Amino acid sequence: MVAAALRTQEPSSFARYLFIVAQKFNHFYHQFPVLHEADPRRRAARASITWLFRETMTRGCALLGFSVPHRM
Repeated sequence: MVAAALRTQEPSSFARYLFIVAQKFNHFYHQFPVLHEADPRRRAARASITWLFRETMTRGCALLGFSVPHRM
């Protein structure tokens, strides 16, 4: 997505991508809560997905020139 945004010189396409990722994660998080999962393996897997999402958003926002809000 970054390469495509650079190639077309349209950073808005990358911003749109991050927005879609955020929407999908929000849906995931509401369907599969991390802290309320009783199975330790599932909880760990969900925590890993949450960590990957956070890293993706942090790096993506940095590429767009702003930082992730501390709280939403």
